[in-house]
Amino acid sequence: AAAGAARCELDECTEEFAGAVPGAVCGAEQQCRDAALTTVGDFVCSCVAPEVGTMTGAAAECTLDECKVAENAATCTGTGQVCQDANIRVKSTWECVCPPPSVGTAVGAAAVCLTDECGVAGNAAVCMNAVPEQDC
Repeated sequence: AAAGAARCELDECTEEFAGAVPGAVCGAEQQCRDAALTTVGDFVCSCVAPEVGTMTGAAAECTLDECKVAENAATCTGTGQVCQDANIRVKSTWECVCPPPSVGTAVGAAAVCLTDECGVAGNAAVCMNAVPEQDC
């Protein structure tokens, strides 16, 4: 009887494949899954929640809208402010923004909101600031 060809299997997510370095295939904070052990380059790297992102055959680019983290959102909304994260690729960049007509922002904390009452529509004609040189 003729022998069949050997079936080779390779789990690309293992430490052996990565040169005995744990997490080297996808990165220390990602999960690796290799569904087809007979195909090379098909492993999938996935970011660990709350970060999002996946990539086939390489480490994923993980992103995080830090305003979707309940504690961060509550910091802003609890003071009537809006949470904004303009750069989801960089951590610790979320900020609280004051609602109009107030102005003010703060990174990673509630903002100090200031309102120039003279700038509010309808007030300019009758408004005098406390500091005379700043009168409307």
